[in-house]
This record gives sequence, structure tokens and C-alpha cells, in this order.
Amino acid sequence: MKKHSFISFHLTIALISFIFSNHSWSQTDSSEINEAQFVFPHTLNRLFSIPNSRIMNSLDFSLLLGSSFGFVDNSGILGTLGLGLGGFGDVEIGSESLLGSMFNSNENFTNIRMKVRILTENEHLPGVAIGIKANNAWNQSRNDSEFIRTTEGGLYGAGLRTANYDSRMTSVYAVIGKMVRPGLSLYAGVDVADLRYKNVYIVFNEGSSTYSRDEQERETVINFFGGFEYYLNNRTILIFEIQSFPYLKVSTTEGTLSSSRRIVTVAGIRFFVTKWLLVDSGIRYQDNYSGLADAEIRLGINGMWKLGF
Repeated sequence: MKKHSFISFHLTIALISFIFSNHSWSQTDSSEINEAQFVFPHTLNRLFSIPNSRIMNSLDFSLLLGSSFGFVDNSGILGTLGLGLGGFGDVEIGSESLLGSMFNSNENFTNIRMKVRILTENEHLPGVAIGIKANNAWNQSRNDSEFIRTTEGGLYGAGLRTANYDSRMTSVYAVIGKMVRPGLSLYAGVDVADLRYKNVYIVFNEGSSTYSRDEQERETVINFFGGFEYYLNNRTILIFEIQSFPYLKVSTTEGTLSSSRRIVTVAGIRFFVTKWLLVDSGIRYQDNYSGLADAEIRLGINGMWKLGF
């Protein structure tokens, strides 16, 4: 199994060790924050990777570091910056996979996301929000024969030798959420994606055939997501999420590209270290994995601060 890293293990351990070894922070937490009375003063707009129906507090600034829980084969230090806009919306700039690749390649791209509150949750009504996520630039995927042989032996054995294309995707989504009992909230949403690709060049049939198309192709892909969060105590939340996401697959008999879907689930814990810092840890599994040995442990560190303008 290929090793994945949202953030390297050693860097994560170093950061967490620094947090707990800093004398002034630990003294402040132990003297001012009672475990039973701890309240995180910020609003989180996500579970692990899927959006919830909540909006960040106005002028809250968020910095998220770590691996992508929801998308395949990311590596390196990925970051997401977020800002609450007046209590009615928030905006984020992040780095993640544009869409799941047909290969185990590391294709991380920058996108911008905006979410707006439509309905505020209360005792009788659920919360509702809508959002948009855009990747404005065309992103190149170049996969030669040696790369395919070493990363996707099945496709190589079926005759695929080269797969090059440019792709981009913009999606809009709606999400609904409701606390169904004290400490337990459920979320569900739908995502409609406008997927485009061009400059396709495929070598297949063990190199004896080629397919090329420079013109832009467009597909509409509908995906679903959902999950829940359950407070174990004031500092710890149990989280589960499931989502489908699109990826491009190649026909080894015709050389054409088309979209398909994969399902990914994550279950894990969110722990609030301080009133501005939290750590996410989860076990992630995709429907195309061959067994439990392929499951991945992902870690993320999120800091949130109120900007004092």
C-alpha cells in the first residue's frame, strides 16, 4: 500500500509536543479552563472533510494543516485558510485533490470555497446552507508508461501505456443539519459538479492504439455526503462521515475518458486542546481498497482566532 501523508508523522508529533511542552500555555489551560466547563468559542463549518450546515463566526480566522480526509492520495503539508464573513457566510482557500485520480498520483490543487447560511437551526427547524467550490485553473495530469506500470499494474496489464489530460471542476452544494438529541447532530447534503477535461491523449492496446481529443468535454456529476457528530465530553467529539466523489477513468479498449464515483468514509475523534486549537484524527477507507490493511490514519491540526479589527 502506498504511504499517504496529510502531514508527516514526525512533524505532527513535533507540533503536538511543542504545544504541550510550552510551559505558559499549559499553565494557562490548567488554571483557567476547567475540564467540565470547557467551551470552544468558535464555530466549525465542517466535519472532517464534508461541510456541515454551520457558518464560521464573523471575523474568525481558521488555519487548518494536515492531510485531506476526503480525497485520495494527497501528500505533503496541505493547508486551508478560512474567514467568517459577518456571521452569514464564510470563505476558504484550500489545497486538495481536484478530483480522485485514476492513478495513485499526488495531484494537489488550490481552490476557493464560499458557503452562505440559508436557514439558522432552532428547536423546530434544521440549519440549511449552500456553497460553491471552484478550481479556476486547468490542472495537468501526465501519466507515462513507467508511472502506470508502477502505480496501477491492473491498468498497465490491460494495455494502458499513457494517459494525459487537463481537468477542472466547479461544484455547488446544499447541506442540511439538525441536532436530534443533546450532543448528537446529523448532516446530509448533495453536490452537483461541472466537470471538464480537454487535451486528452491516451495510448492503449499495449501501445498499438492512440486516442486524442483537444476539444473540451463536459460532464455533470451528482454526489452525496452525510455524517454525524456526537459529543463524548466537552473536549471530545466522535465524528463519522461518508461521501461520494468523482474521478476520471480511462477505457483500456477505446481510450476514452469518462467520470465515475468512489465512496470514502472516515470515522474518528476531534479533540479540543485549547480554546483556539483542535486536533482531528480519523481512520479513512475507500470502496476500492482491498481490505482493512489499506485503511489509513489521517491527522489534522486546526487553529482558530478572532481577528481584532
